[in-house]
Formats: sequence, C-alpha cells, structure tokens
Amino acid sequence: MEKFKLNNEYQIICESQRTRYGFRHVAILLKNGYEVDKTKICYYNRTWKSFEYECVIRKLINKYFNEMTAKKYMKTIYKNRGR
Repeated sequence: MEKFKLNNEYQIICESQRTRYGFRHVAILLKNGYEVDKTKICYYNRTWKSFEYECVIRKLINKYFNEMTAKKYMKTIYKNRGR
C-alpha cells in the first residue's frame, strides 16, 4: 500500500491486488480521511509507467476533479515523486 498526499484535505491510497489472470491497481480517494471515490485498472502483464500506480491515480483524479484541478494534482504527485 502506498499513500499520495494531494493537499491537507485530499489523499490517495493505492494498492496492488492479485487476480486470476494478472493483477490490478486500486486507488481510493480520501477527503478528510473519508472515502469519496475509488477506481481500479486491471493488468495482464506489466506496463511501463513513470512510477507504480501512475495510471490508476491519473484515472481517479481525472474522474473526480475538473480538468484544471486534475492537472494541478498530477503535477503535485510528480513533484513529490522526484520528477
């Protein structure tokens, strides 16, 4: 499990789970500690990403926030990951 802080209000918790045919990444968006949204991406084999959970985080942020806010939060995530 890995946590990604967006700001003092929002945080994303990610985890990897095994499936019958591969694995999936699950991302849960928390607002003040309470779950407000959740999404997953299933994989059958490894894909290239800048960092683990990148795709599922992007999917969750784009689903929940407007475009401008989503871009801001993705920049925050990349900045905190040393990119």
